[in-house]
Amino acid sequence: MVRTAWLYGGSGENFLTKLLRFAARGNTVRVVDDQYGSPTWTVALAQCLARMLKAGAASPIYHAACAGRCSRFELAREWFRLLGLESIELEPVGSDTFPSAVSRP
Repeated sequence: MVRTAWLYGGSGENFLTKLLRFAARGNTVRVVDDQYGSPTWTVALAQCLARMLKAGAASPIYHAACAGRCSRFELAREWFRLLGLESIELEPVGSDTFPSAVSRP
């Protein structure tokens, strides 16, 4: 088993694509600022998995994520900056703003 974190890539639904959808509505985008993780590019994860298979990795659990960490708010701010969307207003909020049945570490 391989555990990873905060996947994003060129296709499919992920946090970054959701941000763009919310931004397209023209309202302030509220983003959690008290959850931290390591955004992990799907291509980097695939390369890591290929290396693990080639090396014959045998442990029952591995952790594979890109280096560094940030909050979801910090990731959103940088994503919009890279896309030239600094005019989109981001509002940092706590996790309690978006109640979930999922237990977060």
